[in-house]
Amino acid sequence: MLSLSSFREISYQVLEGQYQYTILPFRKFGDRISLETDWQDRSAFADEAAQGARMAKTKIIGSAKYLGLSGSGGTKITAITLTGTTMLLSESGAWELKPCSAECRSYLRTCFQKLEAELVSKGFLNF
Repeated sequence: MLSLSSFREISYQVLEGQYQYTILPFRKFGDRISLETDWQDRSAFADEAAQGARMAKTKIIGSAKYLGLSGSGGTKITAITLTGTTMLLSESGAWELKPCSAECRSYLRTCFQKLEAELVSKGFLNF
């Protein structure tokens, strides 16, 4: 298991340090904590541009299940899920929420794999 503070630290290190996402404040909901980034502007990937997108924005949304350890005052992360969301700026000038394209999914997969590798290096194994 991984401590909540280690999860936060590694998330900042990878998502902000390596990918320049801005992580919004973590929020707790029952036995889960949310991880969410602000929208990050980027150029449209080639497959998005081929569909008429002029620009794009991506955000990462995640959820980590945690377990409060009685008597220790600590919290341990037991499972993590991550997803990406994309908005595309159309030729008409409107931002539209769209499913991630193949190139966007590949970019996010690389980002998530880097985060996973850092978490695994600290002993966390449940994705």
